[in-house]
Amino acid sequence: MSRSTVVEILGQEYRVKGDSGIERIQMVGRYVDQKMRELTRASSLGSSTRVAILAALNIADELHAERYKAADALRKVDEQLRSMKALLEESLQE
Repeated sequence: MSRSTVVEILGQEYRVKGDSGIERIQMVGRYVDQKMRELTRASSLGSSTRVAILAALNIADELHAERYKAADALRKVDEQLRSMKALLEESLQE
């Protein structure tokens, strides 16, 4: 079920629709606003479009880093499970 709410980013209000709950949509909006404000303070990009693009790149980089960490953790768990299975099968054969 699509829900709609208003989020404020750099002083501009945007109506956003999504399947997530309103609280989550607002949380994401606050996160984007925070990232854009950080970039605005730290640089002289001037254009809000440039700030938005750089914020999008930074957020995408964070997402990909987290996905890599999650995939790596799953690989490690899989390796441990395979090792445990081999040890269990070995001990059952004895």
